[in-house]
Amino acid sequence: MNDSFGAKKGETFRLQLDFKNEHEAELAFKELISGNKALTDYKKCNVNNAYNNCF
Repeated sequence: MNDSFGAKKGETFRLQLDFKNEHEAELAFKELISGNKALTDYKKCNVNNAYNNCF
């Protein structure tokens, strides 16, 4: 991102994802940790669209 408040390339950022329930959130976490899914698979769950370029 190029604005002064967005994450810059190579920097750590915090991302909030919104799921329908706790079960979906836990499943997503397990799938990410296991390598079966990538963060880009959950782009639609991103709460702040300003971070869409970070995917």
